[in-house]
Amino acid sequence: MKKDIDNRPRSDCFHFRGEVPCIKKKVCWECNEFEEIPKRALVIKFGAAGDALRTTPILSRLRRDGFKDITWICDEASREVLSFAKNIDKLVVFGTDALLKVAVEKYDAVFSFDKNLSAAALAVVAKSEDKRGFGATESGKLFEFNEESLYALKLGIDNNLKFKQNIKSVPELIFEMAGYKYNGEEYEFELKSKIRRKKNVVALNIGVGKRWPTKSWPDDCWVKLAVLLKKSGFKPVFVGGEAERSLLSNYSARAEVEFLPPSELHIFAEALAAAGTVVTCDSLALHIALAVKTRVIGLFCSTCSNEIEWFNRGEALISKKGPCYDSHCCNWPDCMRSISPESVLKKIMKS
Repeated sequence: MKKDIDNRPRSDCFHFRGEVPCIKKKVCWECNEFEEIPKRALVIKFGAAGDALRTTPILSRLRRDGFKDITWICDEASREVLSFAKNIDKLVVFGTDALLKVAVEKYDAVFSFDKNLSAAALAVVAKSEDKRGFGATESGKLFEFNEESLYALKLGIDNNLKFKQNIKSVPELIFEMAGYKYNGEEYEFELKSKIRRKKNVVALNIGVGKRWPTKSWPDDCWVKLAVLLKKSGFKPVFVGGEAERSLLSNYSARAEVEFLPPSELHIFAEALAAAGTVVTCDSLALHIALAVKTRVIGLFCSTCSNEIEWFNRGEALISKKGPCYDSHCCNWPDCMRSISPESVLKKIMKS
């Protein structure tokens, strides 16, 4: 009987897989490298890719706090950008797999950073005695698990607090919700290739995504900036996503400068990493540029530039009429046109 017990698989070992041999390539009963299951963290954050990327600074802090096994549940919109984060051990897209995983597994701590009600509800049913961030009530309303998350919850319901009083960046808010002090931890976005930066190249990202069209700068402003840059000895290059495919060629032809055709995310990120400066509205490109340590000039109106952590390598040009957080506005594009191409060029010349 004792022999049978000794020959049992060790599902209580950190390295144990079950369906295949573990990384040690040994059977459990002949292995002397048993390791207990470490502290496990569950991070829940859905939403736009840029919003997910600016949540990734929390990962290095969780590692330092002893969480050796970090699972992040996202949605499809943020899956690809999160795949570049080195400290995510298991990246799971919300769906049946995520629901089953949460129903069975237990975590030492759950960090729920999303106000999406499905995400908040997932945090409620997750198995953990330590939950931080947002949850959902039985009537489908948001609530805060911990006192440190109350301020972040208030930001969503108090426009005066959000637009006029708040000076905390999103990474700072995320750390506060998690019960930590923010010390300038960086985004996690690792490129496989080493990129050589060209200081005279200015990447002009014209995309903003479908949800907030009022973030975009008018086409004539982009074209004029490209012309001014070229006359000033810079090499402007228009960049954008699939939604901007026709606009890229149009702007390029009008300004007589190059453009980068819509590409895979890693190629797009490499282009931003190779530039000396990136000019962009509030978008994924802004956060990727910050992540790859390229100087950024952000053009803002409808959203809050105070929520951006610039890491001393970026700054905002803000419309006189912003912020308003309005995705559809009768003042657009005049509100964004108040940011002149000349003012953007002046910022670039100073960098």
